[in-house]
Amino acid sequence: MDAVLLSGFASVKEGEKAIDLGTGTGIIPLLLSAKTDGDHFTGLEIQSDMAEMASRSVEMNDLLTNPDSAKAIARHEVKCTLDDIVRETASLLVPHGRCYFVHRPFRLVDLFTSMRNYGVEPKRMRLVYPYADREPNMVLVEGARGGNPRLTVEKPLVVYKSDGSYTDEIVNIYSF
Repeated sequence: MDAVLLSGFASVKEGEKAIDLGTGTGIIPLLLSAKTDGDHFTGLEIQSDMAEMASRSVEMNDLLTNPDSAKAIARHEVKCTLDDIVRETASLLVPHGRCYFVHRPFRLVDLFTSMRNYGVEPKRMRLVYPYADREPNMVLVEGARGGNPRLTVEKPLVVYKSDGSYTDEIVNIYSF
């Protein structure tokens, strides 16, 4: 679900290029290529088994694999740290280029600190709640390289209704 929510949160404008660091199976570039008018989508994965799956996904979807924006699912941190991910993301961005992260709310301070350390200003944030009466379990964050300080906190995103079915907003994100 984190990949789908991140692809719904991210913005890739017409003609822009995007890279997904830690692409896993390549789902984010595939979703963004279908949902946006971006020009070029690249997935980067250092785990060989996941990279192989991503390659197969690209081939099956008849897509080919540098950036105005970057997307990163930072929360897994299998072969690198959050700081590694933010540092490399920042190094790939053009001035004022955007990046997007999905992580756990308890890591927000670490994420924001790392972003600022590498010249990426947090610009937009949205907490994701499994149910309206529970604590958030994900956070979506947009940053801009060299951006001015100003963070917009968007309304919460609730995944499930009390009966366990998806909320209308989640259905809309999945259906694009």
